[in-house]
This record gives sequence, structure tokens and C-alpha cells, in this order.
Amino acid sequence: MGQKTNPNIIRLGVTTEWNSKYIEKKPTESSTLIFKNLEIQKYLSQLFIQNELHIENTKISYSEDSLYVFISFYNLRRNLFFSSDQQKIKLGARKAKSFSFKKRITTLHKTILKKELYMTKTYGKTNNFYAKRALLKKKYILEDRTHRLQPLKSLKSHLDDRSYKTLNKQNLNSFSAKVVKGLSLFIGKQKSVFLSLKQINREFDILQQTPKKTKKIIEQSFTSLRKFQQNEFFTKGFNILYNFVRNNQNPKFLAEIISFYLTKLKRPNFFLRFLKLSLKTLIKTQSVKVQRIQIKIKGRFNGAPRSSHKFINIGNNIPVLTLSSKINYGDSTAYTLNGTFGVKVWVYTKIIDHV
Repeated sequence: MGQKTNPNIIRLGVTTEWNSKYIEKKPTESSTLIFKNLEIQKYLSQLFIQNELHIENTKISYSEDSLYVFISFYNLRRNLFFSSDQQKIKLGARKAKSFSFKKRITTLHKTILKKELYMTKTYGKTNNFYAKRALLKKKYILEDRTHRLQPLKSLKSHLDDRSYKTLNKQNLNSFSAKVVKGLSLFIGKQKSVFLSLKQINREFDILQQTPKKTKKIIEQSFTSLRKFQQNEFFTKGFNILYNFVRNNQNPKFLAEIISFYLTKLKRPNFFLRFLKLSLKTLIKTQSVKVQRIQIKIKGRFNGAPRSSHKFINIGNNIPVLTLSSKINYGDSTAYTLNGTFGVKVWVYTKIIDHV
């Protein structure tokens, strides 16, 4: 059996760069900094997984007095925890629209009150005729006032959400404070921590970002993917794959998302077909940096007694041995009821001439 080496290790310093950068004063300091770097990465991955966030890439750099950490992540939950400005405006517009239902209810109340007033006028044989009529008039006036004030309240709340966004800032600050607090406790109070977070999936609609030429190709590709539209992974999965292929993201991130869906789904064969078809259609577009992708998944598919492996090859074979080729590699494990699944991803972009 041939043991395959990690292509990232061979190409460090040739076509790829180190994610962590530091300058040691003594040769003994390098081992401690490497240990700290690994522990920081473990802490960040555990904290982000607890909040249902997936880290795409982390970059750490040390100096004498400070530590700089850059994290790019992906949010699978569609809520206001880490949402974009456009999403907040859309949610505010939805709130304003929801008051149309309340307007209908108020109109029904008004019609009922009108009928009651008419009944009191016609059937004046009741004992408390005048008192009842006065009470109903007051109710009618109050309903009319509330009917006028409700759209104003909705507009004010929408403008407040648009200008201040206090709730989202509080949530974001609380999460970033947790990260900074954990890092400062691990490193010490002598060094100051600088954290920068970047969310990849800020826009959920793909067609907002793409130019007109690629829009037509993507719209045509949706016809071949109609049978997957009723599933949960369709919208989120297609957006993840489009961002991955367009921006040439870390393949470990893709491997982690595949393992996430393998643990979630009982029979993943349908999801793997969707993955293969969507990647084939997206690589045909012109605004794509990735040229070839290879995915290997090994495990007990459909509860088989022995494990088997499946390959998803898109494009020609990847030249792993040529050092001038820019190749990224990532792997992860999925823990399911049928045992563990190993996921490996190779991504080839281009050949560099100056190497």
C-alpha cells in the first residue's frame, strides 16, 4: 500500500505560505510558539463549533507585545447573530409587511363595533341604552387611534434597526469578547490581543454577486438540479460550493462541511450526487479560480459490513508530484451511526511559472 504525503507540507515556502508567523529570540522559543499555535487553533475550532460556525481559515502572527488573529468563518444558521446589513434591512421590511395582517384584524374589530352601535340605536328597549352607546363610541375612537399609530411604530422600529442595530452589536461583541478573553488567559496579560473576524456568506443570494454572463449559466444549471430543491441542503449547499469555487477557499473547510452533512443525513448518496452535479456546473463558469477538484470519501455506506471508498473527480487528474502546480489539501472525519467516514479534498488551481 502506498502512503500518500500531504501536498501542503511539500509546497510550504515554494507555492504556499505559513498561516502562523513569528520571530523567535532564541532557538528554544520556536517549539513553545508552535505549541501555543496548535492550542489556539484547537480552542477556536471548539468554540466556533459550539456556536454552529465553521472556520474557513485562521492566520496567527506574533510580536513582542501583541498577538494578531484573523479568522474567516461560515455561518450555517440564518439568524441575526452574524448577519449582514442587507439581511437586517430585509427583516425590517418583513416586519413592516406583517402589520398588514394586523390592519385586517383592526378593520374587523371596527366593523363589529359599527354593527353593535347600529343594534343599540335600533333596539332601544334595553335598560342601559345611553351608557352602552357612550362606551361603544369610546371603543371605536380608541381602535381608530391604535389603527393610525401601528404603522408609525413599525416604521420607527425599522429605522432604529437600520441605524443602530444594537442587538446584533451586543451579540457580536459578546462572542468576540469570549474569544479575546480565552486568548488573553492562555497567553497572559502582558500581551495585547487583536482579533479580526470575517464572515464569508454575507449575501445568501448568488445572483446578486455574479455578472450577467455567469447568471445565465447558473440559471440553466438550476434546471438539472430541480430534483434536489425540496431537500434542506440545496440552498445552503449550492451557496457554499459557489463561494468555494469562486474565491478558492480552504479545502479543509469543504471537507468539514461534507462531514457535517454526512453526520446529519442517514443516506448520503443523494447528497453526494448533488455535490458532483453542482461542482461540474459551477466549474464551467468563467468567474472561477478552481480548475480541478478531487474528493475521496471512505466508510460504511448504507450500513454495509465492510467499508468502501467513493471518488468524485471533476476535471482531469491532479498533478500531485509536480511542485510548480498550486494544490491545496484538506481532510476531516464524520462520526455517524454506521461508523466514521474519512473525507479528503484536493484542489488544483494553476501552474506557477517562476518556481
